[in-house]
Amino acid sequence: MKEEIKVPSVGESITTGVIVAWLKQNGDFVQDGDILFELETDKAVLEIPSTGSGTLAIVVEAASEVSIGQTVALLDAGDAAAQPAAAPQHEAAAAEDQKGNSQVLSPAVRRIIAEHNLEPDAITGTGKGGR
Repeated sequence: MKEEIKVPSVGESITTGVIVAWLKQNGDFVQDGDILFELETDKAVLEIPSTGSGTLAIVVEAASEVSIGQTVALLDAGDAAAQPAAAPQHEAAAAEDQKGNSQVLSPAVRRIIAEHNLEPDAITGTGKGGR
């Protein structure tokens, strides 16, 4: 089943926006809540998250002007059942990496470290006690 990704309402007076950039590629598997694209309005640039899980099919390209409520992509949820099976292996690998680490890292920090391919031991905290 394909789910439509539409431009959400972002304010009372805002009726259009411009897709600045797609942060996911056509054909990528996305999870519910993953940031899909950046929408620029006359007031701000907003990150628009996915409303479901599945394979992304982009309908409107970057730099295009879109209306609120317009369909900009489709999610094929048919692949959603097959993809999450791979996620536990990734989480297990991350857990093994953290065992040797003397720092306790929050899930958000672990995600940022993984996204930017950083080495946690090379990061020095600037807070109290080196946190």
